[in-house]
Amino acid sequence: MERRIAHLPEQHRFEIYLDESLAGFSDYLQSDGVRTFNHTVTLPEHRGHGLAAVLTEHVLEDSRAGGFSVIPACWFVGEFIESSAGRYDDLLQSSASIDEK
Repeated sequence: MERRIAHLPEQHRFEIYLDESLAGFSDYLQSDGVRTFNHTVTLPEHRGHGLAAVLTEHVLEDSRAGGFSVIPACWFVGEFIESSAGRYDDLLQSSASIDEK
């Protein structure tokens, strides 16, 4: 199966597809150079294959490349950052952001 991630900036959303089927998404709010990730979903029929992690890694790398700070309001994004051994700490708007999930 082919994996593809699409960014829909006008909808403030990243989507992950398996072949042509939507498998999940991550919604965010964006303001003043900060992206607040508030919702990450893997559709039920696609759960258990690590797609949320693949998508989250992509959205964080995209945010870094775009010069955005990140607020992980979504529990999954917060836990992903916490478990990344400091790889994404530079993206956090403040050191308290993860604790405020």
